[in-house]
Amino acid sequence: MLLSLCITSDYDQLHIALVQDGTLLHAVHANKHDGNKTLVPAIVQLLNEQHASLEQIKYIAVNVGPAPYTSLRIVLSTMNGIAYATGIPLVEVDALRAYHQQYGNVAPITVALLNAFNNELFYAIEARGNYMSGYASIGHLIAQLAQTYPHEPILFYGNGFGLHKEAIIAQLGDYAQYDATIAAYPQLELLVQTGHEQWLQGTTTAQAHPRYLKELAYQNSVKIG
Repeated sequence: MLLSLCITSDYDQLHIALVQDGTLLHAVHANKHDGNKTLVPAIVQLLNEQHASLEQIKYIAVNVGPAPYTSLRIVLSTMNGIAYATGIPLVEVDALRAYHQQYGNVAPITVALLNAFNNELFYAIEARGNYMSGYASIGHLIAQLAQTYPHEPILFYGNGFGLHKEAIIAQLGDYAQYDATIAAYPQLELLVQTGHEQWLQGTTTAQAHPRYLKELAYQNSVKIG
């Protein structure tokens, strides 16, 4: 029996899951606004409820982004501290890439859009076998899509579409399609599965680092085509 934890922050809550052999056993949830106070107690609560201990945990899968900035940093700093203190290896899960891998093949051109706040978006684009991701302002991204894929249907998914639907339709018209059946952002079960797959591949680290932060290299990553 292989026990692990999966920790993620989304736009609503912090989620802490106990996982057995890649299958989610049970999860607890915490207020992301009080994550610095609630995350560790939530982990303790989960382990106690399931009669488990940190000594039994083989790895911790952690979402390294994208996610709201403050809660992402709280999650990573807390998990890095636990990893340092216990020696438990971490598995970095790129939530946007996992999200894309789940849905990016449902149409010839797909675009995942996640809210990056301040009229900016995290994006993942799959087009004719090419993948690219990063962040951009909504105006710049949609203008680039219109220029690169003129008169081609583009399937959007993710919570960023609903936030900027009017701007997208105004630029792309009927070529902009949206699949409302797709989850609005990467779900806990997907991150559990992705983390376990990476663990089986031996992809671990002693310290996890955030991705998709605007001050990092993604600031200049808009290159479509």
